[in-house]
This record gives sequence, C-alpha cells and structure tokens, in this order.
Amino acid sequence: MIRVRNRTDSSHAQMNLKEIIYRSNKNIFMNIEFHVPHHEVKEWIINYMKEELIHLHKDYKEIGRAEVFFSERMNDLIPEKICEVDLSAFSDSIKIKRIANSFDQAAREVIKELHEKLEQHLKMQNQPPDEITSTIKV
Repeated sequence: MIRVRNRTDSSHAQMNLKEIIYRSNKNIFMNIEFHVPHHEVKEWIINYMKEELIHLHKDYKEIGRAEVFFSERMNDLIPEKICEVDLSAFSDSIKIKRIANSFDQAAREVIKELHEKLEQHLKMQNQPPDEITSTIKV
C-alpha cells in the first residue's frame, strides 16, 4: 500500500512536500518525504526515486524513513542540480548528496551510492567484533 500527500512546505513557499508512506504486506512501514522546488523536478524523477527507495526497503527492512531534497544553485552562472537523501536505517542516519548537471543524473548517483553504503553497512554488521569481552572468570 502506498499513501501520498502533497502540500506546500510552509517554511519555504517555493517548495512542495510530497509524503509517501509505503507499507509492505507484512505491515512494515517506510516513510518517504520529497522536498521539491515548484515545477523544477519532473514527476518521473520523483517516481524513479520512490521506486528505488521502496526497492531498497524491500532488501533492507531496517530502513524506516527517507527524506529526499532536490534543490538548485548557481555556480559561476551555471545552474547545478542537487539531490540529497537522508536515510534512517540500522539505527543510524545515512546522508548522501550529489551535485550534477541535471536532477536525473544527481538522483541516479545518489541511488548508486546508497546501494553501496547499505551493502557496506550490512557487511560490517555481519562481521564478528574485533574484541570479545567477557566477565566470566576461567
């Protein structure tokens, strides 16, 4: 089940906020929030990010929340497109930010980096600790 709410962010009149709540068939929830400049990001890019984040959630059930920020800034009269994701997973926050010539390119780079970071995190979690401490006297 996916529930979507759209509203204008009251703190930024030029931003739209799209909130998506995804519930898997096992009642595991993930909340996705998109902060998007008005009319700047194409809907298919938002849908691409939504689908990729839901796919990540299916692989890593520990993901509970994702905030996606799209913005634009000028660098020497050249517009730069920014995609930033703040992901809550494994009782931690994973933040990825990419700057590119298009929102499409920035979004794809963020998703690629998220895949790599989550895989790294999972490998580290599955390794035994470096040192085992015991209070049992032998």
